[in-house]
Amino acid sequence: MKANTYLLYGVQIVSKIGFLAIGLLMNRWIITYLSLEEYAIYNVVNDSLLPFMTVLLTLALSSIIQKQYTNTEFNSETRQSFANMWTTFFVMRLMTFGLGVGILTLLNEIFSFADIRIILLLFTTQSIILFDWNYRAVCDALGRTWMFNLTDIATKAVTLAVLYGLIWSGIIPSILLYGSIMIGGVLLNVGLDMYFHKTYTPWGKFDMTIILENIQPMITLSLTGIITYFYLFSFQLNLQFWGVNSTDINTFSNAYNRLFLTFVSIPAIIMPNIATRLTQLLKKGQYKQSQKLYLTVLALSIIYGLLYYITVPIVLNILDPNQLYPEVINLVRILSFGIVLYPSIHLFGPLFIFFHKEKYELGVATILAIIGMSLQFILIPQWGIQGLIYGILITISIDFLLKLTLFARIIQGLLHKNP
Repeated sequence: MKANTYLLYGVQIVSKIGFLAIGLLMNRWIITYLSLEEYAIYNVVNDSLLPFMTVLLTLALSSIIQKQYTNTEFNSETRQSFANMWTTFFVMRLMTFGLGVGILTLLNEIFSFADIRIILLLFTTQSIILFDWNYRAVCDALGRTWMFNLTDIATKAVTLAVLYGLIWSGIIPSILLYGSIMIGGVLLNVGLDMYFHKTYTPWGKFDMTIILENIQPMITLSLTGIITYFYLFSFQLNLQFWGVNSTDINTFSNAYNRLFLTFVSIPAIIMPNIATRLTQLLKKGQYKQSQKLYLTVLALSIIYGLLYYITVPIVLNILDPNQLYPEVINLVRILSFGIVLYPSIHLFGPLFIFFHKEKYELGVATILAIIGMSLQFILIPQWGIQGLIYGILITISIDFLLKLTLFARIIQGLLHKNP
């Protein structure tokens, strides 16, 4: 059983590395084939506007779904309650999508961010991905993440092949073309997930009581997301405020958004699944096994951090073969220590939710936002984008220490109840 568990984790990581390669090639397509004007529009819409809509409208539904599948066994007796929850949350996704279209249309009328077709294409893609996160939550809770990863990487490989195939066919690339192809890819992904996971995601009735029972965690986690968004959005906003030139801002965006966050996502893909396993061990009082599992996570995180430091120059050559932003390599290497800490950060988040401690997430997010933005005002005027990178690294370290302390508090409570 233990060997099978590690084998499944290995499959997940390998598939995620494949996804990383595909993601880097997609980013290369965007950087290489979109005009400078369209690339700037893409950065504004995809890195600033859409993340805000995501945290505003996601309502943490996927986290709540995973909590239910983790804490309640899926069987013939509970099937109907799961079916009603699944249907209720699907209807909520449709409602938030319609609300998002209305909000974005209104905001674009006022501020003129970009062509509304571009905004709605990219927003539709993100909304379909949000719905697919519901399936990922089920897979993470039931130990089927490997299946979700396989459909994910397969559909992204098809999407990538279409994007480059159009270039080889002589078709002029555009952001509208990119958005249309991405919608087709994510629709295919959702269709495959609906088919392969239909046993565990039956359809039932819309039930308003399910929403009322989960309204508190929805509000708490949504507030957490909004605070985190404004902190992340402050990066480029403060760079512009302090007069950092556009080349340096693009350098930061490539280092942090395109490289660092992409590398962080590889171990993050298995952390919710490990969080489910760790929750089950802790609730059974198997503390030694829990300790071994977490120490394994730490050890693998250190190894992964070293691999990141060594391989990032190779990856950078793939992403930016023309060396348009040569300073990126220095920034991503500064963030190497953050790579080591992030898997634990991604592990603690679901654990807090599974133990009904959503308030921990909100509290930590608020503290980090205050510290992080204060550091920006101190460091950016003196050291520019490098100062921002150091501020981010300090904030990541504080995030880890705070969540580790709160995790220890949860264990102390469990030991008090079940020594």
